[in-house]
Amino acid sequence: MTAPSTARGGAAQSALVGAALLLMAPAAAARQRATAAPPDDQVRVILPQLEDPSFERRVAATAELESLVGDDPLRLFEYLQESQLSAEQRCRMLMVFAETLVDRPLGALGIRMNPQPMRFGQGVEVADVTPGMPAEKLLRIGDVIQRMDGMPVGNSESLKNYVQAKRPGDIVVLTVDRPRTDKNGLRVFDERNNQPVYDTIKVNFELGSLQKLNEINGAEVDASAVLNEQQRQIGEALRLFGPQPREIQISNHRAMVRAMTAGPDAGTDVDEHPIIQAMLRDIDRIVSGNRPITDADRARWDSFQIQLSNEYQNPRASSVDKAYILRVITRFLALRPHSTSQQPIGSPSHRGGGNERP
Repeated sequence: MTAPSTARGGAAQSALVGAALLLMAPAAAARQRATAAPPDDQVRVILPQLEDPSFERRVAATAELESLVGDDPLRLFEYLQESQLSAEQRCRMLMVFAETLVDRPLGALGIRMNPQPMRFGQGVEVADVTPGMPAEKLLRIGDVIQRMDGMPVGNSESLKNYVQAKRPGDIVVLTVDRPRTDKNGLRVFDERNNQPVYDTIKVNFELGSLQKLNEINGAEVDASAVLNEQQRQIGEALRLFGPQPREIQISNHRAMVRAMTAGPDAGTDVDEHPIIQAMLRDIDRIVSGNRPITDADRARWDSFQIQLSNEYQNPRASSVDKAYILRVITRFLALRPHSTSQQPIGSPSHRGGGNERP
């Protein structure tokens, strides 16, 4: 979008922004679990396997859970509230929740908006449509989007946030004022005040993908508001459901220290570990998005570190498992920034900015 945010829109704008960012905060989900997805027997079968003595089985069960959840992390809240879950189960479920939420595809219309619509201060006017996106067939240049799912559209920023908070394929109902035209395609004006005449229509709109829009544009569309909300929710989920940190006794302190100081190249197989995979994705998002490290990031990494320590201390783990986890810990500590100013090790180069098309 090219239209900047403005102060116009008042309560209507606030209502739409609030709805846009309500991806369902964990606290709200806990209070309203009756409206969430019902318990799933398949999840119940996977839960015991998340703390299986075999590391390979735990990793496989985590992957199965991620596949089962798909792009709906709310399915996990029914289980995260259960007090009998072990720290291992909670850490793995929270890891799936965080990755599912962050990797969740974002919706898009495929329009560019006029910063100063002809009907100044009312709705958002379509200045252009993107070929290959849903708007190409459903919206026209000059259309003014007045409502989305019954809520007034305050400005371009609130509309963009609302759309991106939804998923590709979701249906939204747009209330649109469409300029009336004559048989020659020219706009019809009211003879009394010389203002254009509009007809109000409703459009059932199936959202496209922001990823596809980025590919068409060749540039990244700003989605910082939704991404920041996702990070906030991850931090809140860790606070509500994460295991409490505790002191642990290390039986082989010398081996632990030696592994931690050996450097990040102790073995390339560790990059296949789900925690290292998650760290690499986190680093890419932080650097490519040119955004600071947040408290939610640090809380998430703390949870990873606790999980790795627990895996190493598991008395049922074999010597082979312990040796592998030591290499994972080495890699994790090499990747993790240790201050708010430190850039992640091995981070890719920054990409350029984008535009503001929803």
